Amino acid sequence: MILPEGGDWIKMHGGKRAGLDVRIHVLTEDGGLIYIHYPGWMQPNEKALAALSGGPETSFDDLYARATPRMETGSSAYSWVNDAVFICRGLVIAGPTIEAEVFRLT
Repeated sequence: MILPEGGDWIKMHGGKRAGLDVRIHVLTEDGGLIYIHYPGWMQPNEKALAALSGGPETSFDDLYARATPRMETGSSAYSWVNDAVFICRGLVIAGPTIEAEVFRLT
């Protein structure tokens, strides 16, 4: 579960790309707490801007949104995330909310 503490910011750069800065806390089902910070880039287009304004959701192919999440935890059950490298891509869903699909690089 994503906890309410945290935030996300989008900084536009010339109207063609946006810098992402997302910082969240995740509470796992077994009580572990994971802090995630993921900076990245998004190239907003008409579909993404419409979805962010309450229009239809996008797909991963509709929007270039990529980030490099960094995870930290003190939980021994999830300590492997402290040393792992992740990448993610995003799409816009109802809310509007940006949803991320995260991949661990091995």
